Amino acid sequence: MLAWQIAGAGRYALPTPLRYVRSRTHRHWHLVDFERYELKRDGTLVGRDHKTGFCLNDAYETQPLNRAPRWSGDCARNRPRARGVREGISPGFGDDYVPEKEGQSIDVTALPPGRYVLVHIANPERAIRESSYANNAASVALELRGLRVRVIARCPDSGTC
Repeated sequence: MLAWQIAGAGRYALPTPLRYVRSRTHRHWHLVDFERYELKRDGTLVGRDHKTGFCLNDAYETQPLNRAPRWSGDCARNRPRARGVREGISPGFGDDYVPEKEGQSIDVTALPPGRYVLVHIANPERAIRESSYANNAASVALELRGLRVRVIARCPDSGTC
């Protein structure tokens, strides 16, 4: 399904589509390529997520705005033949996905022990128009030792922790 961004009075075609996703955890339409998770070692990509996209909605306020969410739909849940889907995230709201959702993990079993950086990037291809792309990445420095993971540093405002 083609995707459009509505911002103010403007309507902009997005280069990324909506795709209906069937998985064991959910069945609804996703905006493809909205976010990405990458694992790096010494700046080199060693793993990434396989997330198929996101159903965007105003799940919670990121700051107390005392206003109702605008985007509260279910992304046409259980309707693979839907002809239109409305989804989005309003300024001042956020959406969250629990880590058990499909594709949100990175296999580290074959990686050698050492230090890594887990990077989360929103709108990685800049498909969605924003007034600023400066706050689209966050990261965590990790140490992997067998089955143990130790967080070394959290960098909520940088993709290069």
